[in-house]
Amino acid sequence: MIQIYPAFDAMLITSHHRRPIRVSWGGLKQSNPKKATRRASVWWLLISRLFSPRVAPRLATRLFFRLLLRLLLRLCLFFSLTSSFTSVAAQDSPQRFVSLSLCSDRLLIEIANEASIAALSTYSTRPDLMLDRVNRTHPTVKPQINDLLPYADATFLINETFYPQLTRQLRTLNFHVIALNDSTTSPEALIEHINTLGNITNNPSQSRALVAKIKALEDALPALPHDTALVIGYGGLMAALPQYQPFLDLLNLAPSTATQANRRQQISIENLLANPVNNLIFLTHQSHYSRANAFADNPVLQQLSASAFTIKLATKYLSCYDHGIWLGATQVAAARADFLKARDTEKHQDSPQNKAHTAKTRQPIQPQQHRSSQ
Repeated sequence: MIQIYPAFDAMLITSHHRRPIRVSWGGLKQSNPKKATRRASVWWLLISRLFSPRVAPRLATRLFFRLLLRLLLRLCLFFSLTSSFTSVAAQDSPQRFVSLSLCSDRLLIEIANEASIAALSTYSTRPDLMLDRVNRTHPTVKPQINDLLPYADATFLINETFYPQLTRQLRTLNFHVIALNDSTTSPEALIEHINTLGNITNNPSQSRALVAKIKALEDALPALPHDTALVIGYGGLMAALPQYQPFLDLLNLAPSTATQANRRQQISIENLLANPVNNLIFLTHQSHYSRANAFADNPVLQQLSASAFTIKLATKYLSCYDHGIWLGATQVAAARADFLKARDTEKHQDSPQNKAHTAKTRQPIQPQQHRSSQ
């Protein structure tokens, strides 16, 4: 028969043993019931004292603060080790970026470090589309999901307007995607966009340098008189692009009436003859045909616009809303300043007063006849 005594330790009493047996890890061990009862009473007294109304709050407070201190120390140690491991990992493998559009190529190659650029789009190797820097060292990728799988650890800069399906596929695969859409509509927004990209690529100093370059180009523009202008691109006018207006503002030019009348139509020679413009800017492309090239080489238009300022500007300067606007405006402003200076010099030479003064200075001097002495 087995009986359990109500003591602090579990006691087993069997009919084969005179003394109770205490179960322990070392095996069966005989114990004295009096000692067990005395031990239980001591434990009961200690527990009752600890949880008394006077001692219990103090003890609980001490235990709480000790546990809290240990927890805080362990958390500090954990976060310090985690931050150190993260910093070491960041130094060993910096964040990489993959650009999938022309506009992000032009900004990324200007701002990001060489080691942080994983790949660029196929447009980055074409000098007729890129600005000062052309991709000659980084690999190029096509906007296809199969070509982007090897760059799963990189951050993708993509235009959602151009590639909506590809953007959804990348986000479905939990790729890190940053949307760089063509939503910039003002120089202030462009500067903010450049600074944001500098923070994303962990290179804010280079973004500040690009902003300083833009401001230096704007300050170096010559002061030109206000006039109207017409910008002719591939198939007609470029009035619908957001970079059209700031480009003209830098040159102190305003869109002509032909631009407002033909905003949704293609410009023609008849429109130009009916609406003469003092400034014609043709956006040309070297690799293929464009309407601007045909207009610029038209003999009728060349004869009629002999007194107007005409210039051919590469299309790449107005392809994106970036620092290319200021680079293109610098070229046009310098050419227009030279044109106005030459025209003023020619007008001054053809003026009646200047002609009379020139004729007077060129009139031969008649020799004086002296009277012979008598």
